[in-house]
Amino acid sequence: MKAFLQQVAAHYFARPDILQTCFVFPNRRSLVFFRKYLGELVKGGKPIPTPPLFTISDFFCQVSGKGVTDSLSLLLELYQCYVKLNPAAEPLDEFVFWGEVLLGDFDDIDKYLVNAESLFSNVADFKAIQDNFSYLSATQREAIEHFLSHFRDARGGLSVNPEGTDVKARFLRLWNLLYPLYRDFRAVLQDKDMAYEGMVYRELASQLKEGASVADILREAFPGTEGFVFVGLNALNECERTVLKKMRDAGLAQFVWDFVSEQIQDPANKASLYMRGNLADFPQAFPLETEGIRPPSIQVICVPSAVGQAKLAPQILAQCKGEPVETAFILPDENQLLPLLSSIPPESSSINVTMGYPMSGSAVFTLMQALGQLQLRLRQRPEGWYFYYRPLREVLSSGLLRNLLTPQEEEVVSRVKAEAKYYIPVADLRQGPLLSLIFQPVVQAPSEASAAQNHAIEDYLSQIIGYVGRALTAGGDMLLELDFAKRCHTALNILHAKDLELLPATYFRLLERMLQGISVPFRGEPLEGLQIMGPLETRALDFRNVIILNANEGVFPRRSFNASFIPPELRKGFGLPTYEYQDSVWAYYFYRLIQRAEKLWLLYDSRTEGLKSGEESRYIKQLEYHFGLPLQRFTAAAPLHPVQSETDIPKTAADIQALREGHLSASVLQSYLFCQAKFYYQAVKRLEMPDQVEESLNAGMLGNAFHAVMQELYSDKPSFSKADIQGLAADEAMLRRLVRAAVLKEMHSIEVTGRNLVLEEVILDYVKRTLRHDAALLPAGEQLRILGLERFMETQFQGFRFLGYVDRIDSYRKGEVRIVDYKTGKVQEEDLMISDDNAAAVVDKLFGPNNQARPKIALQLFLYGLFAHDAKDLAGMKLVNAIYSTSWLYTRDLPEVRESAEFTRLMKERLTQLLQEITDPAVPFSRTSDLKTCEHCDFRSICGR
Repeated sequence: MKAFLQQVAAHYFARPDILQTCFVFPNRRSLVFFRKYLGELVKGGKPIPTPPLFTISDFFCQVSGKGVTDSLSLLLELYQCYVKLNPAAEPLDEFVFWGEVLLGDFDDIDKYLVNAESLFSNVADFKAIQDNFSYLSATQREAIEHFLSHFRDARGGLSVNPEGTDVKARFLRLWNLLYPLYRDFRAVLQDKDMAYEGMVYRELASQLKEGASVADILREAFPGTEGFVFVGLNALNECERTVLKKMRDAGLAQFVWDFVSEQIQDPANKASLYMRGNLADFPQAFPLETEGIRPPSIQVICVPSAVGQAKLAPQILAQCKGEPVETAFILPDENQLLPLLSSIPPESSSINVTMGYPMSGSAVFTLMQALGQLQLRLRQRPEGWYFYYRPLREVLSSGLLRNLLTPQEEEVVSRVKAEAKYYIPVADLRQGPLLSLIFQPVVQAPSEASAAQNHAIEDYLSQIIGYVGRALTAGGDMLLELDFAKRCHTALNILHAKDLELLPATYFRLLERMLQGISVPFRGEPLEGLQIMGPLETRALDFRNVIILNANEGVFPRRSFNASFIPPELRKGFGLPTYEYQDSVWAYYFYRLIQRAEKLWLLYDSRTEGLKSGEESRYIKQLEYHFGLPLQRFTAAAPLHPVQSETDIPKTAADIQALREGHLSASVLQSYLFCQAKFYYQAVKRLEMPDQVEESLNAGMLGNAFHAVMQELYSDKPSFSKADIQGLAADEAMLRRLVRAAVLKEMHSIEVTGRNLVLEEVILDYVKRTLRHDAALLPAGEQLRILGLERFMETQFQGFRFLGYVDRIDSYRKGEVRIVDYKTGKVQEEDLMISDDNAAAVVDKLFGPNNQARPKIALQLFLYGLFAHDAKDLAGMKLVNAIYSTSWLYTRDLPEVRESAEFTRLMKERLTQLLQEITDPAVPFSRTSDLKTCEHCDFRSICGR
């Protein structure tokens, strides 16, 4: 079966006037393939020049003699017109993004030759519709009636109160400005010789409707051209229909439509929506070959992965017949491009990627985003400027910068990450050429719309992108990123020329919008090798083998709802494109693409995660149920391999030596009881989790802040009376100051915001209740003597050195000392209330196999006892354990538990046995069988669980 463009080339090549014929195509890719087919016909014969070839958009620009102005310039001109019409106009920052919506609406209005005055005035005067819009169909009138019903008051009239404050009133107030804005904007563009695409289209269509000679206009634009052939178009807008009708009537144009398969011709298929009208208004120039056109062999492959679809490329290519250029991968999702390129086998050496790689997927774009956030989240304090940790880390993690740092800068980066500060001062960062360039406080007035400040941003970003670009040029192995860096520099120069009075946040969003619209084409021979393209690039092209990835509903066809100020009812009523237009266009793309294919593969992602439904495309269901075509269905599956069983960790002599030379603590021994592997990583290998920057206080940090405040309160003097403690509790300003200082220290921050403000109040209340409890303990005339705060203590037991810190040691009864432990976490009564009667049961639970029933505090209380008995200043005093559970402060009196001799005896016996087991080389370090213990383990990633 000959390809569509091949048939067109063959038909017109045989005509003597081919060099005087201009061919117009839907896109550039079809133009290139048409030129290829002409070249094949010339082979062996006399060479001829290529006839004029244009895309439909370029054709209109060529005829009108105007180019299309860039969107940023159009947006700024639109805003100036808006300000003149609206004295209370919002700043440019707010206008920028809905101004883009207006440009899209104006473009549609012009391309579809809509009477803008009638469109924008009908809300205020519905009677005009009845008087002047008799040409509207019943459906169109019904749609407009439905829209207007939202704005009628109870009396049946239209409620148009320009001073109203509700949503409808604000909409109407803006709506009434739209036509004057449209009118004035077009006038300004005419004066400045600027235009958007719809304006170019309408200008030509209007000239012809007013009686201008289409022959004269075309003769001037295309000297020497006698005829025009429009190839492979489908959904024409009103400007295109008007121009093509005038050319048809003048005998200047022929039309070649590609509506040959039964599926496209099916009236129930949305792909045929424009077919009958096109064929009736613009008859087919010559019949296309239909012999041999039959449905392709179709395989539908369900893959529970996006990248997994790309990984099937080698298997699919092995089934493809014909030359590589006859096979096309269609990517509705451009993010599949790199996975696909990395999956194509080496023997497919010739690959042509017709779709460009979007800048939004590049490292340059990610770096620009991170730099914007870095500057927008600056903080100033009397001592200087600070950078917020999150964008700072994103900047430092950039693959573009990682290899550009000097050894000194790498040390700075390592130190900053290790310190885990919430805000990092500039002085800690500006060391070395690149870091000094990056960490400049540029956005010093984030709430000020200043052109000077935005120029400073442009200079800042240009310097960084220039530094990176020079390094990429020297390296030579990241040419794609180098191309993106050049495009980014160009975008910054465009913005620099505009003197934009924008807020920095708006400026960065505008830059991001500009960069998102950039794509860099891959270089390759377009007419050779495997073809990789997006759906829009397939127009008028045919391939023997078609592989469509991400054939999911919402992706193919794409679910796109363009923002518009024109409600759907009015769009439909005035003949503007709606979602039905989008549906029909996408359907045509699909069914036209497959009508000459021999083999078709449709792959879809079956996962249902987040916004992904895992639903196959409607086109798959249509092929199967509406057209009754046979589909071969497959489900991709990865082979499963048995997981190697986790082995015990053998214990070496070096491990035992490390334990004896080191030290143990209650928490480390607790780790052994819960999981010996965790103990191995923690006590033998001495591994530690690096400090993480937290957005808000976690449980440990909250506890640390509470401990720090209590230590500060009781550190002024050795003893406190009831009145002293009550005075501390009553001094809220002082308490707030201490709590704030403790929170800032824990957060490594310079400010407290958000959730931390609430947690700050929680800590403050803990402190007050603790002080009140302490004051209530003291009998009249007694003093609370402070014997230690965060006191470091140690002892020797069975040849091991045990260390620990005691939160507080105090005494308020003669001959008795209290070991006070602050607990902000959960405390069970059975963990603390230990006596001679239940000592055996507690010890059995502590050393037993059940992690969930294991006491959390018992081992700690035992070690506190050992510490106290070895402390000379506590000799001869009775020991009392006091656990200050913050949750109990609200519900009950805090218990004090005297030391149990039986508990101490049993603990010494069992701990001796445990230490012998720990140092026995025949007993390996085993992993716990309780997987719940693994859920929050710091060493989970290296343990294998």
